[in-house]
Amino acid sequence: MHTSRALIVMALLPAMAPAQWVRVPVVGSPGYRADAMLAPLPSLNCLVLFGGRAAVAAQSTQTWLFDGHTWTQHVSPVTPFARLESGLVTDLIRNRLVMFGGSTAAFSPLPLSDTWEFDGSVWTRQFPNTSPGATLRHAMAFDLTRGVTVLFGGNKGFLTWSNETWEYDGVDWTRALPPNNPGALEGAGMCYDLAQQRTVLFGGLGVLPSFVFTDTTWTYDGSDWAPLPVTGPRPPARQNARLVYDSARARCVLIGGTDAAGNGLDDTWTLDLATANWSQLTNNTTPATIKPAVAYDPARAKIVHFGGELPSILYSGTTTEFGAAAFAVGNGCPGTAGVPSHTATTTPRLGMQYDLLTSSLAAPSVAFLMFDGMQMGAIDLSSLGMPGCFAMVAPTVIVSTAGAAGSASSTLAIPGAQSLVGAQIWSQALCLDPGLNAMWLSVSNACLGTIGF
Repeated sequence: MHTSRALIVMALLPAMAPAQWVRVPVVGSPGYRADAMLAPLPSLNCLVLFGGRAAVAAQSTQTWLFDGHTWTQHVSPVTPFARLESGLVTDLIRNRLVMFGGSTAAFSPLPLSDTWEFDGSVWTRQFPNTSPGATLRHAMAFDLTRGVTVLFGGNKGFLTWSNETWEYDGVDWTRALPPNNPGALEGAGMCYDLAQQRTVLFGGLGVLPSFVFTDTTWTYDGSDWAPLPVTGPRPPARQNARLVYDSARARCVLIGGTDAAGNGLDDTWTLDLATANWSQLTNNTTPATIKPAVAYDPARAKIVHFGGELPSILYSGTTTEFGAAAFAVGNGCPGTAGVPSHTATTTPRLGMQYDLLTSSLAAPSVAFLMFDGMQMGAIDLSSLGMPGCFAMVAPTVIVSTAGAAGSASSTLAIPGAQSLVGAQIWSQALCLDPGLNAMWLSVSNACLGTIGF
């Protein structure tokens, strides 16, 4: 049995705290680093991180896998040279990662010209007949429609920059010769919009005839580059922004970057390429780190943000996610059927159902769910006759739910209003347990749900 509560979310609105980018509890970590590369690998159902700098002068050769919960270091018998400021994309046709170029040092960059592939087990260096040549801070994306990796621009070293477009088909690199291009750029963001079948490029540092940060959006259809006629607001000029494609919503998502003063930006924008409209997601700031590793995880429909450089040349080792999320917080107190568990079986997505399950209930399998828009801290309930029990959620809204065989479920209907993106739903169960204590109640752990797309 389960109880549907369509109005609970609306009742919680005054207390909800927007926080679409959520720091997630993870097991393991690549440690503190910036400038690493991150991309999904569907065959492993995870994201793959490579390289980066773990300290000012310490580049990494490590490969890490992230499944949404655990970071695990992967050891390949062969590994690419340590690098940063490289390009890493997923070849969805051949089911492998493609990495090209990058630099060997942060402050005295020496561009690399090598091509590597990762099949989920082993890194293998490729030896194409032609290549873009030594390049760093270039932009890369995989054009799924045409089955090629697209590379644009970059820094060639020795005060030389590129306005070239190259394509890699898994065998060789071929220089494309479109009539138009965005000009010589480094540090642009790029992704492939599958719905519109075009590669999208934003921003970067334009270097010819003078150094200037750009706020122009370009698209590439495999034949030519064209500036997008954006109407309305657009992201401010920047370089080093991360641009990923959210396939669940058919939107390009722009995350952070650095402004002309070198400050890390914390804004998040989405692009509807079909209408040429950028929209900023207000009250949803990303960690303001410089050159983090960012990728879209199609298995979980989330954007993952890892690490980056903090002020004073410090480094982050934090994992945050953008998208609907739900996870358990804290612990319950023992009842006669064990410690009650309160978990989400779905995530709270706009216009969808958010399902909660409370289990390890004593007969008659009845729970009272407390809902609030924020956590109030752990309140000791011993003085109320419930020793060892702690309330973590204020009963702003409380509903009963009855089940059977030790479990009970409840469903919230999440409205479709985009203003709810980032709002939090905290919940905890008071579990009926006759004779357990003076109150006949035990308490579950809390659950934090973040509303998202």
